[in-house]
Amino acid sequence: MSFTDSHAHLDDPRFDADRAAVLARARAAGVERILVVASGSSAAEYEKTLRRVEQHDGLWAALGLHPHEAQHASKELLAELTRLAQQPRVLAWGRLDSITITTTPRARSSKPSSGSSCRRRVG
Repeated sequence: MSFTDSHAHLDDPRFDADRAAVLARARAAGVERILVVASGSSAAEYEKTLRRVEQHDGLWAALGLHPHEAQHASKELLAELTRLAQQPRVLAWGRLDSITITTTPRARSSKPSSGSSCRRRVG
């Protein structure tokens, strides 16, 4: 049986020292495909994720803006996301949650620009 990890942050710097070992353990456990989620605030961050997934078979990218980063949703950044979304290793893009409900302060999004960036994206 094979598995797909549909939400991983393998581009996080905390994996720099042992990313290859993490991928090897995932493969040994039957994980054949991993969707690496990139939610940054600059085109450079998304490009870094794309370079990383292109280095490994079975890795794919999802690009988008997390509500915590919604204040960075400029026309230029959204245009760059649109361009990057055309890359063959991008399976999903445009995550723009307008509401985040959680019990942890870090994940709670109360930024007023979150909803407006979503409206710009979906029209």
